[in-house]
Amino acid sequence: MQDGNRKYLLGNEAIAYGILESGVSLVSGYPGTPSSEIIPFIAQQVERYERPPHVEWSVNEKVALEVAAGASYCDVRAVVVMKHVGLNVAADPLMTLAYTGVKGGLVLVVADDPGCFSSQNEQDSRRYAQFAQIPCLDPSTPQEAYEFVKYAFVLSELFEIPVMLRPTTRVSHARASVTLSGNYSDQRSAHFQKDPKRWVMVPTHARQRHVELNRIQPLLRAELASLNSLTSKRSQFGVVTAGVAAKYVEEALKKLRLEASVLRIAAYPMNNDQIATLMSNSRQLLVVEELEPVIEEQVNTLAGTVEVFGKLTGHVQREGELTVDAVLNSIGEAIGRFATADVPAALIAAERTLPPRPPVLCAGCPHRATFYALKKVFTKEAIYVGDIGCYTLGVSQGTIDTTLCMGASISMGSGFSAASDKEIVSVIGDSTFIHTGVSGLINAVYNGARLTLVIMDNGTTAMTGHQPHPCTGVTATGVCTVPTPMEDLIKAIGVQGLYVVDPYNLFETEDALTKAKNSEGVQVVIARRPCIISAKKAGTLAKAKKRVTATCQNYFASCKLCSTLFCPAISYSETSALIAEDCVGCGVCEQICEFDAIETA
Repeated sequence: MQDGNRKYLLGNEAIAYGILESGVSLVSGYPGTPSSEIIPFIAQQVERYERPPHVEWSVNEKVALEVAAGASYCDVRAVVVMKHVGLNVAADPLMTLAYTGVKGGLVLVVADDPGCFSSQNEQDSRRYAQFAQIPCLDPSTPQEAYEFVKYAFVLSELFEIPVMLRPTTRVSHARASVTLSGNYSDQRSAHFQKDPKRWVMVPTHARQRHVELNRIQPLLRAELASLNSLTSKRSQFGVVTAGVAAKYVEEALKKLRLEASVLRIAAYPMNNDQIATLMSNSRQLLVVEELEPVIEEQVNTLAGTVEVFGKLTGHVQREGELTVDAVLNSIGEAIGRFATADVPAALIAAERTLPPRPPVLCAGCPHRATFYALKKVFTKEAIYVGDIGCYTLGVSQGTIDTTLCMGASISMGSGFSAASDKEIVSVIGDSTFIHTGVSGLINAVYNGARLTLVIMDNGTTAMTGHQPHPCTGVTATGVCTVPTPMEDLIKAIGVQGLYVVDPYNLFETEDALTKAKNSEGVQVVIARRPCIISAKKAGTLAKAKKRVTATCQNYFASCKLCSTLFCPAISYSETSALIAEDCVGCGVCEQICEFDAIETA
């Protein structure tokens, strides 16, 4: 690397630089925190290149991986970006892609989220790599993430196999000074070599390719050993660790002033010889890794008389993300030597005095109005089947009863309608509808489900950072394209009723919902209004803020009807409702006030 070529980068930006320097021809993916920043950062750079890579937000992760595979088969480099739960969607092509292998380097950047900071679970993507028998690189810093993604392309081409890079939230969203090479590889010319025995996975060919996949496993272990590091100390206590947890181990050992041999695993499949070397000088081993005991299980198969501590023995937590203090406790439990955590007094005081700040829909969010209308029309007796998006926060308004995974609200709604005689309302966002909701709607209509589907169309993928999707008519690089006509698509599926409303107009919204409720079969209501954050950026807000007049009945009647909106701009004094400066003038509270106590300021 060239000295002095340093940038202060987000971990995801470091990954993006590594991708760009590798001469990729295609970048695909679907937005999902903590991976969302990678593709937008790449998209911003494409104008710098004479031959820019093709960059796209695909409709879902399965499609994204299949798009990348097609490019890789043409002997050009490709990368696909997603979060851990997105790998569930992409698992179907992944398992067979490991059999066919690739030609141009193909890298899957799959960001895990220990602690569920922005996810519905905290599954460990190393399990998928282990299941598919593909290499997985596990960086512990943004610098390593940058270096590993570049090496991943080389490794992928060396063994003609997809390679996974698995940053976690603390790597993807950390900021650090990263040394960049500044050397950008040229893209290759595409060429597809026909080879049906390799690319056509009929059973006869698949059985042959499975033998090849198994053959290269020991070769992969030998190749990847150089990424791991073993620090030997004159100690009978050793630690095996990986990813960002390795940094916690390093700091914890310093605090304890403890000498320990440390094997840091940076790549999978693991090299058994390195584990055996560590064990030859140790009587006790502590395995520190985030999420599943992937390393610990393999260490246990080699342990012999060495005592192994970790998740399976209860010495390391199996849920949530690790911290330095958690690792201190784990080491203390293993060897009986504890250290006091250095928590600043100011932080302790802040935790005691700061009020809780649960997630809440933005002031003026159109979803809030839709949920209000839903509850009024369908009442609390209906079953509200939710999905993944900002609108999951409708749970605070009593209008989200279930949330499983992307696109599940419609399919689950069909199941509820078959099993229950209650009113069924499925709620989904516009981007999620395109992601995996369309197939659920086809199934619901085809199989005669009885439900009302509400598509909360705010014109973006809001929860993950306002990325475009096919219905917006804009690509990842900002190029205008043919928008997917949502209404035409829904009509073509054959729904019995379709209504499009502005959720800020409560009368119109309630009227459409009432008609849907009183109709047979599958009814669809599209509640369309731009995301309030997008509207602010575009300068299209109404800007007519509201205020409370003297006719407010909160003091005399303890009315607080406007509190049912759960709007953060509304609060209360002892005598009256109050509207704060963050009001955006949506006017929904004005429409529901029974005393005409809210007016334009």
